[in-house]
Amino acid sequence: MKNRLYIILLFASILSITSCTPVKKAMNSTRDAFGRLTESSKNLFHHKDTVEAHPDIHQFALDENLLVPAIPSKSLEEIQDMVTQEVRRLSKIKNLRVSTVRQGEVIKVVMPLNQLFLPNDTTLWGRADLSLRPFMRYVRIPDYFHIMLVVHSDNTGSPLYTMNLSKSRSIAVRDWFVSQGGSPEYIVTYAKGSTEPIYTNNSEIDRDRNRRIEIYLIPAEGVIKDARKKRINFSE
Repeated sequence: MKNRLYIILLFASILSITSCTPVKKAMNSTRDAFGRLTESSKNLFHHKDTVEAHPDIHQFALDENLLVPAIPSKSLEEIQDMVTQEVRRLSKIKNLRVSTVRQGEVIKVVMPLNQLFLPNDTTLWGRADLSLRPFMRYVRIPDYFHIMLVVHSDNTGSPLYTMNLSKSRSIAVRDWFVSQGGSPEYIVTYAKGSTEPIYTNNSEIDRDRNRRIEIYLIPAEGVIKDARKKRINFSE
């Protein structure tokens, strides 16, 4: 009997406390917040209500872009085989240095800038399209590849001048791809100026070697999806 009376008194005390305005407001606020969180979770994980936004790769540094998207194991072998074939194709083109990074998943092409621009110029010269045309297959299908255009200069001129020169040239190359039907959403430009020489800049030959564009071809969501089905097709 005493225990029952104690429980009744305890319950009455709890009701008295929760009926106080500040406590009631706090409890209601917590309940509302929990309700919103639950609803958000439903929207996040319910497939029909979820819209998967493509990450803005233009906000990423080069090193970050070279890591995304990650290739799942089901697509990896097919993509590595495709990369091997593309490296073989590009290696046949004169004056290109072709290699792979990220364990054979990403293609890196180094092209001398004298194939695209006259000295100190930022406008593609007349025959530049002959050098860029072999890369059109990688921009033809949206989100099949992410294209990184990294332009370097020698150390002739001030750091600001070489950086601006590199920036203008990278944009000129990007604009050419866009004019040929490429999507700017998947083409990212980087200007390095004279900050990353691969030779000493002590001779005209070495300065010419330092003036270069690096083109990274990163398999993106579209090609990953097709690789899973074993039907990578550049002509779609």
